[in-house]
Amino acid sequence: MSSRKEKPSHSLVAGTTAGAIEAGSLPSQSYAGKVSPPRSLLAGLGAGMVEAIIAVTPSETIKTKLIDDAKRPNPQYRGLVHGTVSIVRQEGILGIYRGLFPVMMRQGANSAVRFTTYTTLKQFVQGTVRPGQQLSSGITFGIGAIAGLVTVYTTQPLDVIKTRMQSLTARQQYRNSFHFSVPVLETALVNLEHLVQKVASGPQAQGISGVIITSKRAVEAWGKAVESVISGDLDAVADDGVTWGSVPFYVVGEATASAAAELRTRLPSRFVSYDIRGGSQSGTAQELAHFILNDLPAGRDESPPRALLYLTGDKNRDTLPNILTSQDIVLHTLQVYATQGSSSFPRDLETALERVSAGK
Repeated sequence: MSSRKEKPSHSLVAGTTAGAIEAGSLPSQSYAGKVSPPRSLLAGLGAGMVEAIIAVTPSETIKTKLIDDAKRPNPQYRGLVHGTVSIVRQEGILGIYRGLFPVMMRQGANSAVRFTTYTTLKQFVQGTVRPGQQLSSGITFGIGAIAGLVTVYTTQPLDVIKTRMQSLTARQQYRNSFHFSVPVLETALVNLEHLVQKVASGPQAQGISGVIITSKRAVEAWGKAVESVISGDLDAVADDGVTWGSVPFYVVGEATASAAAELRTRLPSRFVSYDIRGGSQSGTAQELAHFILNDLPAGRDESPPRALLYLTGDKNRDTLPNILTSQDIVLHTLQVYATQGSSSFPRDLETALERVSAGK
């Protein structure tokens, strides 16, 4: 079944017409006092969000899924009732509330912009006529049309996000509404030159008896550092005696453990530990800290202090360091990743706007 792509002009005409008709249906009687723009905005925002929760989200979700299904070679929904029942059976009651957040934002912004624009314009025009004189239906209709036009232009991106989040393939394509939106932040690797030097120096020369890795980004940083050592970047070339293979890597959670194990498939064995500990037994930093305390040999008065290389990000809490240092474990802390503004944001934003303008 062929599908027709909705053009932005269609939304423009629909929004303008809806705003004009809505304005024309309002009572023409004047009222005492004026509603300030902030109050109009808050009233519209609240009304739109309540409307989204009670009625709009379920109906929009069902409508979008039925339209997507109709475009398939073999549609699975036979109609409105069958489609609704099937969606609830397959996804639960939350299935018809998919995309609730973008719908709330769309409806809230819709009503807020329309109320504020309409009220402001009407009060401005009302101030140009004689006191007590009613505005004609044509003028009221025109004010509503302008309010609808402004609303379409300001809320179209939210409408696109809403539609994408309610599609049949949304669960496979997007984790949430923010995943679909243009990313503003990104996690970047930092201080790699310092990590390269530590990898090249080896654990023996630094007195390191283990490495703490609490995230997949830290694993990525270790892999990048090893690649730099192998290629001879930054003049940090390890001698033949350097080996990290027998040094335990203490990791948080199964995902981090899997990422660390994957390094062994593509990097030389002397730069990657074959002794990964923690993992499923330590799902949080606090659990990992207690795991390490039970795992490390007890220190002796005449022996060097127990020391661990701790790879961190910029958002790490003090829980793990406080627990370990309270038991006389020395941490060589090195931040290897940080959250920063997305370097691709201008390009991603331009691409997203092009997709919106093209109606994709």
